[in-house]
Amino acid sequence: NRAMVGTLVGLLTGAALVLLLALRVNRFRAAQNVMLAEAERQMRHAERLYRTLVERLPGFTYISSLDDAGADFVSPQVESMLGYGPDEWRQDPEIFLKLIHPDDRERAAEEGRVLRQGTGVQTFEYRMVARDGRVLWVQDDAVVVCDEAGRPSHVQGFVRDVTQLKLAREQ
Repeated sequence: NRAMVGTLVGLLTGAALVLLLALRVNRFRAAQNVMLAEAERQMRHAERLYRTLVERLPGFTYISSLDDAGADFVSPQVESMLGYGPDEWRQDPEIFLKLIHPDDRERAAEEGRVLRQGTGVQTFEYRMVARDGRVLWVQDDAVVVCDEAGRPSHVQGFVRDVTQLKLAREQ
C-alpha cells in the first residue's frame, strides 16, 4: 500500500509540475503575443507616419536597385508631376531614362552610372518630359544606401520640379 501511495504521490507531484510548467509556458506565450501585437501596432503607426510624410513632399521619392532594373518604389506624387503612376514606373524599368529630355539623357545616364558605382550623395539637374508634353526642369537628390555590411544596396532619391527657379535664374 505504502509503495502504491508513494508512486501515486510521485505521479501526482510530477503531473502538478508538468501542469505548472505548461501554465508558465502559456503565460509566456501570451506575453509574447501581446508584445508582438504591440510591436506590429507600432510598426503600422510608424509606416503611416512615414507614408504621410513622403506623400506630402513637393516632389516624388523613389527607391531603385543598383543594376538599373527599375524602381522598387515611387511615391504617388510622380503622377501629378509627370502624368505616370507608380505602377507604370514599377512595370517599365526604363521609364525614368525614357522621360529624361533627349538632350539631357546621355549626361544624366552617365551621372547615374557614376553614382551607382560609388557611395554618397549626388544632386543632378536635368529636364523631364511629362505625359502631356510639358518639359520640366528637375533636381534629383540621390544617395546610395549601404547594407549592414557596408556594401552598396540601392539608391534612394527625391525629385522635385525646379522649372520656375530655373526660369527665374535665366531672366
